[in-house]
Amino acid sequence: MLRSAFTAIEMLVVIVIIILLGSLVMAGANLLSEQRKPVMTRNAMQAVLSALGGRAALIGGNTGSAEHPLAGTADVSVVVGGSGRPRFRRKTGGSLVNVTGEALEVGNLAWVPGAGGRVVMPDDCFDGIVTAQDLPLLFGVERRRCRVLGGAVGIGTPAGTFPGITAYRRLDPPRVGTATLPGTPNFDRALYPDPQHLVSPTGEDGTTTQETIQTRSLETALGPGGIEELSRLGCIRTTTAGTLILQRRALIDPVETATFAAWSPGCYQRTDGRWQVYRLRGPILIDGWGREMLCWNENGLRFSSAGKDGVFVCAPGPDGIISSAAQTAATVLAGDDRDGSVDNLTSQP
Repeated sequence: MLRSAFTAIEMLVVIVIIILLGSLVMAGANLLSEQRKPVMTRNAMQAVLSALGGRAALIGGNTGSAEHPLAGTADVSVVVGGSGRPRFRRKTGGSLVNVTGEALEVGNLAWVPGAGGRVVMPDDCFDGIVTAQDLPLLFGVERRRCRVLGGAVGIGTPAGTFPGITAYRRLDPPRVGTATLPGTPNFDRALYPDPQHLVSPTGEDGTTTQETIQTRSLETALGPGGIEELSRLGCIRTTTAGTLILQRRALIDPVETATFAAWSPGCYQRTDGRWQVYRLRGPILIDGWGREMLCWNENGLRFSSAGKDGVFVCAPGPDGIISSAAQTAATVLAGDDRDGSVDNLTSQP
């Protein structure tokens, strides 16, 4: 009996050791995997920049970026169930930019009396898609940086069957000797015709067939085999299957339908208060964590990843809630919020 008991204890010790060793192996593998993600991300940025540079040298021209589908200028309130434009706040003062009405782009708010709230400025700070803080990834990011590579599915006129992403009227400065533009307070197509003033790229209207157009656009920009090479590197997502959400500007992957009570990286907040992982439509450049990279022009094309924490400016603290203000989050954090920029990865032009 003593020997049997001793043998049982020995077996238990062996089992515990095996479990511990297995845990150590798994922990080591996870650590190595996590350490590879920044490397994968930087490699992806370099691969895209090289491909774009080589293609531009061959055929001329430069590839631009498009407004992030969840941070565009189009007013989708004209669509049944639409909520208007995504929320942005002024860098100075923090007032909320109008979320309805056609957006205007002018060099000075004083040029458009009575319509200053509709003016979109490059340094406006992202506050949310529908409600404040419902997309921590972009919270506090300036409008000029809320962009992605190439086109974005859903671009089109906001009055179409499907909502657009980009739509604003660009107005020239007033005539010499005058301080304001004519047409207050509407500043619409009556005085500023669409062909000369409306910025609303056509060719994509939110239908699923338009994702093919976006793919072809990227293939042209990257050159033959460009998308395949990026897929091999794991830095581009081309799947289009899923349930369309947010007025067809994003989707829910069929294998990621779960919702959560608290935020985690890669999630947006639904109108019922639950959090859910979303994906942008069409071919989208992603980082090592599987989240979309931003792409904008600042003395050359630049790419940026939010890094492991999944936010660019402000990370919710242990309470899972953002307490900071969008317009000041880059410099002043409130509550237990944390600096979300510390692990950002950004390419150099």
